[in-house]
Amino acid sequence: MNLNEASASRIFGDEPCMLKSKFPRVPIYLSRNRVEAGRELLKKHPVQVVIADDAFQHRWIKRDLNIVIFDLTADLKIYRPLPSGRLRESMHGLKRADVVILNKGNLVSNNAILNERIHWIESQIEENAKNPLVLKGSYQFKSFQRIDGSSQSFDSESNKEVGLMSGLGNPSGFEQMVKDLGFVVCNHWTFADHHVYTEAEIDKIKYQLAEKPLFVTEKDAIKLKELQGVDFTNIWSARIECLLESHSHNSIEEFHEKLSSLIR
Repeated sequence: MNLNEASASRIFGDEPCMLKSKFPRVPIYLSRNRVEAGRELLKKHPVQVVIADDAFQHRWIKRDLNIVIFDLTADLKIYRPLPSGRLRESMHGLKRADVVILNKGNLVSNNAILNERIHWIESQIEENAKNPLVLKGSYQFKSFQRIDGSSQSFDSESNKEVGLMSGLGNPSGFEQMVKDLGFVVCNHWTFADHHVYTEAEIDKIKYQLAEKPLFVTEKDAIKLKELQGVDFTNIWSARIECLLESHSHNSIEEFHEKLSSLIR
């Protein structure tokens, strides 16, 4: 994967490019045939761990650990099998899960809704799973970085009103994170997940913002950097990190022990 390609995200996808930019020393292999990709990866790199993204239903790959992630910012209606929801199989598939992560609960501002979603998911785990480790995940803000590579720091004291732009499956969590930092969001331009941006779209958004800062996700920043002729002044990438914590009767120490037992 060469991130110097003028259209790298269009060739390889925005998420793989984002991961490669954050972890340049980690080999990332892409293929419609995941078994062949895995074989090629192991042939060329002496790795101890292979992580297959979005592979819970990909049964051709033998795995030692199945991790299922629930997005707590999403409405429970999505947890229905296609076509009425987004699930590729029923909740009975949770019987294959070794670890379940209840993710992004810190980005849900309504406690009643949050507790309702956690209670429902826990009931599904109890009914369908075989005693997996259940952990809590949270998205935490790390820093703002100008996407033109400048080392300039963001002045949060004099820039409280901002605009957002995102191409995500569920943009509400991104917006809530920015609001939790004390910013006033004057507008959030949302696009479909993996949207391919144009210079005209960015110019129009910047014009409407009238020199207010524009915050984008790291995934979107990768695609914006490939655009030619765009003024990147005052466009900032919100860098975040995901933290895992203990939940209910399961501890993060148990998770670390489970991982350690697999690579000893």
